[in-house]
Order: sequence, then C-alpha cells, then structure tokens
Amino acid sequence: MPSLGLDLLFSLGLIIVGYASYRAKATDVSGSLAAMLIGIIIGFTAGWLWVIYILVFLVAGSLATHFRYNEKAKLGAAEEKGGRRGVSNVLANGSIALLLAILYWATKDWYITGMFVAAVASPAADTMATEFGLLSKTSPRMITDFTPTQPGRSGGITLLGSLVGLATSVIFGILAILMGITDLSLAAIGIIGGFVGVFLDSFLGATLQSLYQCYVCQRYTEKKLHCNKPTKRIHGYSLIDNNIVNLLAGVGAVSSVILLEIFLF
Repeated sequence: MPSLGLDLLFSLGLIIVGYASYRAKATDVSGSLAAMLIGIIIGFTAGWLWVIYILVFLVAGSLATHFRYNEKAKLGAAEEKGGRRGVSNVLANGSIALLLAILYWATKDWYITGMFVAAVASPAADTMATEFGLLSKTSPRMITDFTPTQPGRSGGITLLGSLVGLATSVIFGILAILMGITDLSLAAIGIIGGFVGVFLDSFLGATLQSLYQCYVCQRYTEKKLHCNKPTKRIHGYSLIDNNIVNLLAGVGAVSSVILLEIFLF
C-alpha cells in the first residue's frame, strides 16, 4: 500500500482511538480532539511508531488514574471529572513531543530521538508517581524540606511514588529501544531526562505552583473552588497551575538531555 494510504489508515485508526478514549471517559471532547490532532501531525512527520509510543503512555496513565479511584477520591486527591483529561492537559503533556516530531521531520537529526524519549518518559513517570504515590501507606513529604503534607498536594513525594516514577522512566526508555525509535545510548540519556522531569515537576509544584486552601474543610487544593465555595490562595503564583508545571517540567527534561548530548557526543 502506498505511504499516503498507510498514513490515512493510521489517521482513521487514531480517530477511532480518540473516540474510544472519550467513550471510556479518559478524555473529554476537547482533550480527544487535541490528542487526535497532535497524533496525526506526529504520525505524518516523525512516523506512526512515535504515535504508538505516546499512546502507550496515554493508556497506561488512564489505567493508573482509574486504579483504586474511589480510594483516591476519599483522600480528596483523585483527578477531577473521573480522571478525564481536557485540552489544557493534553497540550501540556503533548506539545513538546509535537515540536520534537516536527524538528525531527525537518532535520532528521537522530539526537532528537533521545529528547523525544525524555519528553514522553517525564509525564509518564510523573503520572505513575502521582497515582501510585497516593496509595502509599506512608504520608507524603514535601520535596523542599521533607515536612509531612496531605496526600495529593503538589510537591509532596513518597518513596513508593518516586520508585514507581523512576521505574516508569526506565521502562519507557527500554520500550523506545525495542520499538526502534532510538538507540541504547540516547535511550539512557532520555531515561535520565525522565528522572529530571519527575523531580523538577515536584519541585516546581512545591515552589511556584498556585496553592489554595478551602474555607470550609481547610484542605489544601489546586482549585479556586472547593466544597462549592471560593478558596483563598496561600502560596505560589495564580498563573502557574498544574498544567504549566507539567509543561515546564517537560522543558527541563528535554533541556537536560540536550546538555548531556552536548557534553557526551
């Protein structure tokens, strides 16, 4: 079949996946449309293996979000809307991969593949660290001073969550090699970039991300409304929310890969 025919076939498949994601309540309408558009552009530029690689992250992340969801909800730390991702979340986690795919198509620079691994491994590892960290038997501690904090607060880390996050980054590095997306040396650097992204996400969440407190239940939250009442901002910058932190962490992950590639190659 001609290349264009394959592209159109994969595009149709991606549209079906996007619709299935919406029906499964993994994404809302805007999130599904954004994900389909990003996927199609990546498929036509860097190739459909890159898209499949990202889909592994999206499926794994959705499964992790829904795993023991009711327990997380009782802690007040479960994802909103049953874990449905919207356009802002999709863009925060997918825009860097999209940019790298376009650059790879334009330059055919093999070193970009290591950056791509980090761009996917970082949000994948952060998602897994968050979702499984919420189930930790030990209380989370702030990454800045290790003081105990409530489950789900940005900047809070647990040993379980950290280990799961690091393991996830390694798994995505190995997967990239098996899929032929990159080679061993660049995958290793991409894994390191994933590590950087996970901990940078927590650090930025603890220092810059806006944090609010509910007047009703006194819980810390990232939301401006809680218990159907407005909350008060007690920390961070109002313009920096979780999606901005995710984007900045991704930039940091890729930047660390660029620096390592400059010094090592």
